[in-house]
Amino acid sequence: MNFYAIYDDVINDIDLFIQSSSYRPDDFYWDINCLKFSDDNRLNQFFSDYIKDIKNYTFEWNKRKQSDLFKNYYIQNVDNFIWLYNNLSDQESKNTLLRLIKSQIAYSICGDLYLLLYPNQSYVDVQSQGLLSVYESFYEIEDIKIYGTEYEIYDTWKREQYSYKDKVVPNISDTVISLGCYYGETSIWFAKKVGNKGIIYALDASKKNIRVAKKNIIINHIENIILENICLSDKEDKKFFLDANGSSRIIKKEDSSYLHKKEDYIEICTTTLDKYCDSNDINHINFLKIDIEGMDLAAIKGAKRIIQHSKPNIAVAIYHKPSDFIEIPKLLKYFVPDYKFYLSNKRLDFNETILFATVY
Repeated sequence: MNFYAIYDDVINDIDLFIQSSSYRPDDFYWDINCLKFSDDNRLNQFFSDYIKDIKNYTFEWNKRKQSDLFKNYYIQNVDNFIWLYNNLSDQESKNTLLRLIKSQIAYSICGDLYLLLYPNQSYVDVQSQGLLSVYESFYEIEDIKIYGTEYEIYDTWKREQYSYKDKVVPNISDTVISLGCYYGETSIWFAKKVGNKGIIYALDASKKNIRVAKKNIIINHIENIILENICLSDKEDKKFFLDANGSSRIIKKEDSSYLHKKEDYIEICTTTLDKYCDSNDINHINFLKIDIEGMDLAAIKGAKRIIQHSKPNIAVAIYHKPSDFIEIPKLLKYFVPDYKFYLSNKRLDFNETILFATVY
């Protein structure tokens, strides 16, 4: 595999697809100014016919921005992506990485056409299977009632995005720390997996999320989940925080937006996972899940002692920042040289890409 030729390969794939197909992207969103074929009249004509059909421009622009950032980061860090590829422990993970690289580059050029060029063979289409039922204001799945979002419940309960085959899974009696619990659906899933003898520490920086998670835990009579409203980072500090449910995150004060209420922006104190474990007499953990909207790397830096001591199975989101694809596995490998890595993405898009680490 020539990683240095991937960008050119993607452009050739797009060109060949357009030449050989009668397909026209009537249902997709396009922004002609984002195309990299601005000097190619034939390709410009292909797309410009559909410029009037652009919908949901802000959402599309944000996705395009994300893919542009990834593409540029990849071009500048090809050797590091080769390192990651060589350190993935099975061919499926390697194939997932290649598809993600190509699809992000393709998306930056031609939008949702990438779905046809590089389909996700690991995609789990759960919406069409009717696996969720609605009970009053709750979703009901298996014997659990959850107030939350459909996508989050599907991702956790049916796609099982925080487990990888039989290689990285929560086991009976495990001690689990879940960083970023949202509405508690993932914490409840972990609780079901580890059984009554296991314990879940569910930590989230958002007070709004914690309130809903507590409600979900109570109505399901779950007794082995400890909820904590706490913000994890690499040091004790004060940060500017947007408390906005699923999009809650640390931000720069100057990045506050009119899209959210003024009271949603608060100052918050951060701490480290090592300090949290010390304060709560947590000496060993079996599974560490991290999905905290771009603070994932910082949280790992603040968990050096517990990771090196416990060598837990880890499931960490690496899609929030392009650099997380490289910096997170390199840091984990530095902490625990015996870690083996796997990569999973069970969505159609780039979101919910999870890196798994295990010593087994």
